[in-house]
Amino acid sequence: MLSKNIKTLRMQKGITQKELAEKLHVTSQAVSRWEQGDVEPSIDTISNMAKLFEVTTDELIGELKVKVAEEKPEKEKEEKVTKESAKPVLAVCENCNEPIYEGKNIIRKTITNGDGTTGFKVICNNCHKKDEEAKLDEQKRYGVSQRIKSFVWGGIIAAIVLASGIVYLNSPLSESGDIIMVLLLSISAFTFSSCLFLKNNFIEDKFLDIASWGFVTFPGLIFDLSFDGIIWLIGMKIIFWLLGFVLGFLATLLALFVSLALSLFAYPFAIVRSFRHPEMTEEV
Repeated sequence: MLSKNIKTLRMQKGITQKELAEKLHVTSQAVSRWEQGDVEPSIDTISNMAKLFEVTTDELIGELKVKVAEEKPEKEKEEKVTKESAKPVLAVCENCNEPIYEGKNIIRKTITNGDGTTGFKVICNNCHKKDEEAKLDEQKRYGVSQRIKSFVWGGIIAAIVLASGIVYLNSPLSESGDIIMVLLLSISAFTFSSCLFLKNNFIEDKFLDIASWGFVTFPGLIFDLSFDGIIWLIGMKIIFWLLGFVLGFLATLLALFVSLALSLFAYPFAIVRSFRHPEMTEEV
């Protein structure tokens, strides 16, 4: 029914397969295969075709209530020449099932199978562009969600730090000028946590890099296989463990201090980038 309707409406419009193909941005061979019933056009193409023929999609797919115009001999002759000169089908798109006649329009897309192995599927250039646009839209949505999280969680963490600072300022341990330090620490807590959520800056990598300085590997120990030797080994292991803990703790504190300071300068660029290019995150 669809193939017959396409041919009927095209003939009523007085256009050739080639002219219809140009209006729909497909090949004339694709139109020929539609009218022969070999393949069916995609949903988007059907919608565009219905608009072009000035009918509804239901009419185009189902029963067509229009007067069939007489077929012009010159049109049929041109269609015959088009069919005879049809190019061979090089591949069929695994997304839209449209035949592909040009090698430059064949895209081999890498996919991951259910068992973890990788393979590929053949798609046309149009489907590849749609997939890339969908991927970009998904990245933009992810970037916007991360920005919202940065505002919410950054505000919560900054509020906790500020509340703790107020408690400290009301204690006997506080000194004049500590209020500036509390405010600065609250702001940096917001910028640091926000930078971690935005994922479009270097703060997280810098924090992990500096913190890794404290995780060192201690040398092996040589000991006598005796009671005193075993006691000495256990004692040295405990000392190494405590030393490693202290080094890791100090390195983490240093990483936090440096990252807090750097985030004050990195955050303005990160938030501006998030609004201009929300897709620029490390997530794919």
